[in-house]
Amino acid sequence: MNERLKMLRKYLNLSQKSFAEKLGITDSGLSNLESGKRNLTEQMIISICREFNVNISIHTSAREVTYPLTWDNGDVTISIHTSAREVTLTFSDYDASYYISIHTSAREVTNFPLALSATFRISIHTSAREVTVSADMLLGLEAISIHTSAREVTKRAIIINALDFISIHTSAREVTTTGGGYCYKYRISIHTSAREVTNWFPFDCSLSEFQSTLPQGK
Repeated sequence: MNERLKMLRKYLNLSQKSFAEKLGITDSGLSNLESGKRNLTEQMIISICREFNVNISIHTSAREVTYPLTWDNGDVTISIHTSAREVTLTFSDYDASYYISIHTSAREVTNFPLALSATFRISIHTSAREVTVSADMLLGLEAISIHTSAREVTKRAIIINALDFISIHTSAREVTTTGGGYCYKYRISIHTSAREVTNWFPFDCSLSEFQSTLPQGK
C-alpha cells in the first residue's frame, strides 16, 4: 500500500511537498508513509481517494468492517472483498457521488446513505444472513443491485425528488422494499424464490414501475 502511494504521486506528477499539502500533512510525514516507516490509516486512505478521485479497494477477513464517510462534493468508488462478520457503510454528505461494490459472506451487510443531491450506485454480492439498504435523501439518484441468498433482504427509501433503480436477485426467505416520498420515480426488478415478497410505496406525484418475477410454479 505504501508503494502504491508513491506510485500515485508520481503518476499525478506531484512533488512530495505538493502532494503532502493536498493531504494536510508534512513533507516528512509523507516521506515516512512512502518509505513504509509509518502505515497508512483507513482515514488517510479515504482522504487520498477523496482528494484525487481514486478507488478504495479493501480485502479483509476482519470480524467487523466499518467505514463512516463524511464530506462535501465528494466522488468515491469503494470495493470491499471480505469474509467479515459485519460490514457497515455510513454516509453523511452533500452533493456527492458514491460507487460501492461489496463481495462478502458476512453475517450482516448494512448501507445507510444520508445525503442531499447525491448519486449512489451500490452493488452487493453476498450470502449474508441479512442485507439492509436504507436511504434518506433529497434530489437523489440511487441504483442498487443485490445478488444474495440472504435470509432477509430489506430496502427502505425515504426520498423527495429522487430516481430509484433497484434490482434484487435472491432466494431469500423474505424480501421487503419500502418507499416513502414525493415526486420521484421507482424502477424495481425482483427475481426471487423468496417465501414472502412485499413492496410498499406511499408517495404522490410519482411515476412508478414495478416488476416482480417469480420462478415457474411459485
